[in-house]
Amino acid sequence: MEQCEKLCRACADACRKCAEECRNMSSNASQSAQKCADACRACAEECEKHDDEMCKKCAEECRKCESECRKMAA
Repeated sequence: MEQCEKLCRACADACRKCAEECRNMSSNASQSAQKCADACRACAEECEKHDDEMCKKCAEECRKCESECRKMAA
């Protein structure tokens, strides 16, 4: 579970950074969205390894976020 917690924190950090970049209409928003999508994918993959309900919900939300961020990055 230690790796899961580490990836969840990294994912949250990437999502916050992406939200800031998008809110500020930064020229880096696309790159930030790509990094966020990658972090969400990694988090979801790790969370999907666990039977914990919180991990299942986290993985589900990360997959949604990954999808939206990939659209923004395109």
